[in-house]
Amino acid sequence: MDPLVFSIPGNAACDDDLQLEACSPCDITGSMWEELAAHIAGEPRLIPYPASVLARRCHEGCAALAACNGHIVSYISLVPVLQRGRGRQAWSEIARVLGVDRASLPCTGIYEFTSSWTHPAWRRRRVSLALRPPLLERFLPDGGFNNALGISGMVGLASPILARLGWQVLGWGAAPFVTSLIGVPSRDFPEQAALGWRPPEGHKLYEGPSVPFGDPTHAWEQYCYCWVSSLSFAADLDAALAMLLDGDLHRWRSAMVRAFAVPMSPHRLAFLP
Repeated sequence: MDPLVFSIPGNAACDDDLQLEACSPCDITGSMWEELAAHIAGEPRLIPYPASVLARRCHEGCAALAACNGHIVSYISLVPVLQRGRGRQAWSEIARVLGVDRASLPCTGIYEFTSSWTHPAWRRRRVSLALRPPLLERFLPDGGFNNALGISGMVGLASPILARLGWQVLGWGAAPFVTSLIGVPSRDFPEQAALGWRPPEGHKLYEGPSVPFGDPTHAWEQYCYCWVSSLSFAADLDAALAMLLDGDLHRWRSAMVRAFAVPMSPHRLAFLP
């Protein structure tokens, strides 16, 4: 897949003028990737990644970015957690760890938004919102119903973009087999906890029903949320996994840890308190 690299004209002064123009990946230099990695590392709510990983995701077609005046001003990535093809992040790896026949597992792609960042000067100008549709269409065509699920962990309401795309909040305990794909309680696997990411101190896991975006009565900033592209698809997938494992959630989470919680893994499992 071709990289999704865009430029913003330097004279784009307001939202009405904002237009993304396709440009060559060669226009993004090594120093620009290093600068982006430093910006992401400086955000306490984001998992830091080396510049090489951010660049590789883009070159592999799993990320989209916008640049202006020699700087990357917005970057998003949608990385495979589990995919239908071959490779470490395939369902075949989970089947091997679980000791089950691959054919017994769902034929579903699971993709996670991660490292989504926009320069403060460009926030609330719909840059990130413009980057997401072409990236989503690659992995979740038509919303991904029945063949792919988008999933993302977010601390507070860092951005309303997912809500605008139609994604909804899923309580961490409402579909525990699905939410375990990006978050496993560290108390259950203390020896691997150091390899994972923890939400900032003071944030609780949200366990309630889906919350309408913009609800002024909800204390958004107190929680860490799991967002999904389809609540119904997430529920169906969770039920299928629970049935396959006879409801043994610990066995499933153990498989997640064994498959993904390794140093420098392309996908680092989020260990939650």
